[in-house]
Amino acid sequence: MKDCFKSTKTKKDKENFKINLDNVLESLNEMIVRSNERLKDLNKSLETSKSKLNDLQSYENRYMKLIKEYNKEFNKSNKGYSS
Repeated sequence: MKDCFKSTKTKKDKENFKINLDNVLESLNEMIVRSNERLKDLNKSLETSKSKLNDLQSYENRYMKLIKEYNKEFNKSNKGYSS
C-alpha cells in the first residue's frame, strides 16, 4: 500500500486512494459488526439448544427410572403368580 500511495503522482490520485482506503475500512467495520451480531445469534442458539438438551436428558432419566420401577413391580407380581 505504501508503494501504491508513493506511486500516485497527483493530489487527486492521492485523494482517490484515501477515499478507496476509507471505503475498504468502512466495509471491514460493517463486516465486523455483522459477524459479531451473527456470533451473538449463534451463541444464543447454542444456549437454547443446550437448555433443550438438558431438559430432554432429564426427561429421559425420569423415563428410565419409571421403566425400572415398572419392571421391578412387574417382576414382583410375576413371582407371585408363579408360586
